[in-house]
Amino acid sequence: MRIRFFGLIFTWLMLLSSPTFAQAEESENIDELPSSTEQVQIEVIVFEFPGKGAGSELKAGQTPVQTSGRAIADSGAESENFVKIPENQAALAGALARLRTSADTKPLVFSAWRQNLSDATWVSLSSNDASGAKVTGRVRMTSGKPLSVQIELNLTSLEAKQYRLRSTRPGHFGETLLFDHPALGALVRIAQVQGN
Repeated sequence: MRIRFFGLIFTWLMLLSSPTFAQAEESENIDELPSSTEQVQIEVIVFEFPGKGAGSELKAGQTPVQTSGRAIADSGAESENFVKIPENQAALAGALARLRTSADTKPLVFSAWRQNLSDATWVSLSSNDASGAKVTGRVRMTSGKPLSVQIELNLTSLEAKQYRLRSTRPGHFGETLLFDHPALGALVRIAQVQGN
């Protein structure tokens, strides 16, 4: 438990030192909601704490969360409401790089896309690394004051233990939200797309 606590503190300190995290609302006014046709960029990183989470496994009779949701289209599908963003254009790219180099975390999913602010569709998330832990789940954002982010994740560890994370958090444009569980975590960032 003590190691887990220090690992979490290390992860938060790492993220707080990130320019993306520190400059969250510097140039944006959170009191003004954009029109519903404006675009937002959503970025999600799901990571595990390898070897952690003892005692938080799904118990007999508990069911995993729903994983159905919209898959993100490739960048070329400009007619789609949801457009995939490459990792090198994501604000959380620095946080992802730091999570990859940390001994306490292992990133499993990175996804970034643009969508209309008014679209509250669930977007599916899944890891595609056959040699590692498996994550399935979904995320969605609903507009309002403040924004609301819901995330539902299932993790199957290399030891075949199953974990579930289901949470809702309020947030603001440009803010990075942490969803935490003893075995896994997720970072979610929503930003207004400039020039719409």
